[in-house]
Amino acid sequence: SGTVIIIDPRTGEIMSMANYPTYNPNEYNLVSDIKVLGNSAITNPYEIGSVGKIFTMAAAVDRGKVSPNTIVINGHKGCTEIIEGRRICTFDKKPKGPLTATEAMIESDNLALFNTAKLIGSENLADYLIKFGMGKRTNVMLSGEDSGFIKSGAQWNEADLATYSYGHSYFQTTLQAIMGVGALANGGKIMEPLIVKEQTDNDGTTREFKPRVIAEAVSPESCNTMAEILHRVYLKNINEGSYKHLNKYRIGMKSGTALIPYVALNSPINKPGYSNEVNNTYVGYDASPKNTFVMLVNLSEPQTAKQLSF
Repeated sequence: SGTVIIIDPRTGEIMSMANYPTYNPNEYNLVSDIKVLGNSAITNPYEIGSVGKIFTMAAAVDRGKVSPNTIVINGHKGCTEIIEGRRICTFDKKPKGPLTATEAMIESDNLALFNTAKLIGSENLADYLIKFGMGKRTNVMLSGEDSGFIKSGAQWNEADLATYSYGHSYFQTTLQAIMGVGALANGGKIMEPLIVKEQTDNDGTTREFKPRVIAEAVSPESCNTMAEILHRVYLKNINEGSYKHLNKYRIGMKSGTALIPYVALNSPINKPGYSNEVNNTYVGYDASPKNTFVMLVNLSEPQTAKQLSF
């Protein structure tokens, strides 16, 4: 399955929202799976994976802990033990040398982001994730919206700090995620999502729905720094010969991969733990002064390129 959303971060307007599989509204009674009738963009929270590193790094930048060239980790062996014998690893489990904040995002290095999160602290990082919209509804004018889930920062242990730092263990909808990233394209301000511009009643009375700021996640200066970092991520991933012409665009981007719990699979399997199926998420935005769009694509249980993450 899949979801695509495009918004205008300056106003919160939802320019496009689409889900697959879909159905014919004239023959809704013929669908074999009632999940298809819902709007998964707002009803299905999931672990967004490394896209969540955007929020961790933005928090560190906003608190003055890092800049693009700050060394956030002095090298590692690919894995490290945290608590009760549990380990966290990079996706390839390979040793790496020192990494700057920018290199950590380009490499999508879990250990470097865990180190970055330690500079912030559990309660501070939790506060930033909540500012970015995690764990609460966006108040979009569509029915069935889920709030997602995030644990209180006061309840985090070291394992929580580790997994939260790279976009795991908390659950958000694709709409929550894109509105959060939209703050970075809007000077730090999160807008309420707009699905309707104007409503006219039978008596001719017209009501306009105007853009509304609902939170300020980070400062405009932090947004500029994150644009620099995420543009470098973008450039690093279009170096193939046939795509070099895309270098001229000022785009910030990040992708993420997260394993899907058995209970969330589109199958009858229902047991504890994680399957080998994944959610792939890609988000990109106009990081130029115009800040015209943010686009997010989520592919659930894709059958090719499952472990692609940068």
